[in-house]
Amino acid sequence: MCLRLTHPAARYILIDGAEGRIVIGQDSSSEAILPHCASRGCYANAIFLSDYCWEHTSDKTRYRIGIEALVKKCDTLSGASFVKACFDGLNLAGAVLTGATMAGTRLVGANLSRASLVGCNLRAADLSESNLERADLNESNLDGAILVRANLSGAILDECILQRANLQGAHAEGASLRRAEMSHSCCVDADFTNADLSSASLDGACLAGAIFADAVLDDAILGGCVMPCANLDGAHLNRANLVGTYLRGASIRGGQLVRARLGRADLTEVEASGAVMSRAILREANLSRANLAGADLTGAILERAILKGADLTGASTSGATLTGADMDSVIM
Repeated sequence: MCLRLTHPAARYILIDGAEGRIVIGQDSSSEAILPHCASRGCYANAIFLSDYCWEHTSDKTRYRIGIEALVKKCDTLSGASFVKACFDGLNLAGAVLTGATMAGTRLVGANLSRASLVGCNLRAADLSESNLERADLNESNLDGAILVRANLSGAILDECILQRANLQGAHAEGASLRRAEMSHSCCVDADFTNADLSSASLDGACLAGAIFADAVLDDAILGGCVMPCANLDGAHLNRANLVGTYLRGASIRGGQLVRARLGRADLTEVEASGAVMSRAILREANLSRANLAGADLTGAILERAILKGADLTGASTSGATLTGADMDSVIM
């Protein structure tokens, strides 16, 4: 028995039921149609190359083999629907999946390095431990997606939706996340070293222990974030919104925070030696026992800030506003 699967790009796959043989060839009568599942009473859309949805696809193993064969032959899978399919461990390196629908799809441990996933719908997809190195996910929807320990090094995620996504332990060194929407995401222990998060929105995100060393976060929104012990050494946070952010024990050595807004932020015991915070707004911020040695606080607003026990050795406070600030036990 042979199962014939039509490919929109005038290709077809033959999966031989007896021998498991895969043949790829031409079919001039093929059409790009995504009908409902052929299973009686099922109204889900059929997945790409099948008459059935994933749940009712009988031979899932051979289906997966067919998809890998198409990717190996560099056939495009643009616009394909793989809703709730299970592609755990599949090798999809370099796949062209532009505009594909993969909501709820499992891609645990899958290889998607250098894949084109521009404009994909990956809502609630599970990409745990997947390899997305240098993949292009520009403008993709990853709302609620799971990217635990995923490799996103050098990936492009500009203007992506990552709201409520789980990126715990993810590696995103050198990734581009400009204008990404990451509010209420979980990025505990994630590594964003040298990443570009300019104008990204991370309000309400959990960034405990995350690494942003030398990252660019200019104009980013981090208001209300929880990021204790985060590493922001050398990071650029110029004009960033950090109002009410919890940064207790974080390190911002040599960071650039010109005109950053840190009102009511908790910077207790923060390591900010050599940081440039000129004209930053730190009104009512808690800087108890913070190390600000050699920091540039020129023109900074520190009204009613708590600086109890803070180290300001060699810090520049020219033009700074300290009205009502608690300067008890400050080291100058």
